[in-house]
Parts: sequence; structure tokens; C-alpha cells
Amino acid sequence: MKKLFNKNKNNASLNFVSINIDQETKHRLLSKLSKVFYNPYIQSTQEAFFNESFRIIRKELGEQVYDLILTSKRKGNIGLIMIKNLPIDNDIGDTPNTPIELPQKKSFVSESILAGISQILGEPIGYHSERSGQFIHQICPIKGKINEISSLGSKLFPFHNENLNCFPYTPSYLSLYCLRSDQQKKAITSVLHVKDILNELTENDISILSSKSFKVSGNKSMSVNHARTITLPVFHNLDSQNPTITLELNDMIGINKEATNALDKLKNICDNSESKIDIKLNPGMMIMIDNRITVHSRNTFKLQKGGQNRWLQRLFIKSDDLINWSNVLKDNGRTINDLIIK
Repeated sequence: MKKLFNKNKNNASLNFVSINIDQETKHRLLSKLSKVFYNPYIQSTQEAFFNESFRIIRKELGEQVYDLILTSKRKGNIGLIMIKNLPIDNDIGDTPNTPIELPQKKSFVSESILAGISQILGEPIGYHSERSGQFIHQICPIKGKINEISSLGSKLFPFHNENLNCFPYTPSYLSLYCLRSDQQKKAITSVLHVKDILNELTENDISILSSKSFKVSGNKSMSVNHARTITLPVFHNLDSQNPTITLELNDMIGINKEATNALDKLKNICDNSESKIDIKLNPGMMIMIDNRITVHSRNTFKLQKGGQNRWLQRLFIKSDDLINWSNVLKDNGRTINDLIIK
């Protein structure tokens, strides 16, 4: 079978950047960001929070790290940026218990890190029906939903892109910042590049998967019933050097037998690929995933008692200007009103 794309020395097409923050920069960021008083969870202060967090990151992160992240965006083929040894609030409190419960901590260090660094890649966005429209999401197991296959549960969450039910108004990137890992250190986030998937498929498979033959609906992490169902291809832009992917292995179905068989083969390739990057997120670690050219998954992990469950924070980013989405944006200019998407 002819390979469509060359792989790197690690047998993967997923170009990724790994950055380790030095101790001096870490302490400087903690000192500056601990003083951010704009609340990212209150609408009237959110814009000031985004501006202040980006201003501090731009000044204190260091030119070399800042330029490396910006250059990675401009290349267009970097699927994953990983940053280690970032600061965390001095007291983070218990892991939240509901999708919209706000953190108990008294400072916004983690939120400022997440928002400030992510804005190097683009503009923060939110969705009206998800987490009550909040921009920064608490990603942790939620009581009553732990068996749900979504970011609210702790069960295997198969490979997917974010918010496909809102396509084409989907995030360019998702950023994840770890405040608390699972105690057994078993939770793994896996990232797989579209080019590695394509390299394992036949031309006939690719032809089927590039046709508008796949349905996806709903989003279990959205706080109201979003029932939009859309039909779309899995692969896009195959004539370019940077093909894109729209995949949701949990909820997507083929509209005919041929499409169903191709999707089953695709699932097997994703689950067994030797090219995926497996990441154990630890406190102070942040990853930024390109939601257009990669898919990601998370395995099953165990729950903990006493407010000690795994806890990430998430932010969605659009890589270019928001003006071309103005027809679906709410008055704040950042929130997609997914209920009016047709």
C-alpha cells in the first residue's frame, strides 16, 4: 500500500513540540499571575482577564518559548505542543463535582496560564450550550455521569475531534492544563495525526471516508439538549499537504454498509496505531492539540474520594479572526450560539 505522507524517525507524522519551563521563569510566572484579580468566570471581567493574562505571558514567558509556540502555529503541521513545569496556584482546593461548579481556589494562576499561553495560537471561544457558556472548563469526573463516554466521565473516550455537532464552527485548538492527575497515574491522553491514519488506509477506504456518508449528533458535555445531527466526510482537503479530519468514533455512524465498514476499519487503525502519542498529564503540564489535523482519546481511569479526582482545565481556541463567525456569535463576540447553527 502506497504511503501518502512521510513519517519522522519516531514512525509518526505527528510533528510535536515539547517545552520545559526553567525554574526561574516558573517562579516569575507564579509571582505575577498570582496577582491577577480579574475573574475569568464572571462575564463583566472576562475580557479584562484575557487581556491581562496574555499581557503577563507575553512579557514573562520568554522570547524563545513565545516564538517557538508562534512558529509552531505558522507551520500549520504541528499537531501537539506540550509544555512542562508550569506554575499552579498554591492551594487548588478540591476537584469540582459538577460541570459548572467553580474552583474553590482563591487565585487564577492555572486559568491565567491556560488563557495566556493559548492566546499565542488565537482567540478564546466558548459555546452557549456547553458548561453554561463558560470559556474555561473544569474537566473532571462528574457524579452521576462517570459512566458517560464524554469529558464528564472516567470511562474510555474513543478518538474524536471536539464539538463536531457544531461543524464548521469547531475549535482550531483545544488546550488542556493539569491541576491534579489521577492517583494511580493511569490516565492517558492519546493524540494521532490524520496523516498517520491515511497512511494505513487503501485508496478505496479513503475515497469512502472522504464522501459525505457519516452522521454525528449531540454532545454529551453540553448542558442543554443539543440535538443537531449533521452528515459530513471524515477526511477533507486531501489535495493539500495538510489534510484535515472530522471524526467522532463514539457517536459517528455510516449512512450505508460501505461507509459503516470503512468506519469500522478506521476505528481499528486508530485504536492500534503505533504512531499515536501517549501522554500522562501531570500537575503543571499543559498540552495544546490541533483539532483540525489530529484526533485524541482518553483511556479509563479510577476515581478517588475526598475531592481528589483527576482535574484538568480546558480552553477552546480559534486560530484566526472571529469576524468570519460573526453570524453565530453572541453579543460578547466570543461565544458561539450553537442553537442557531443550521
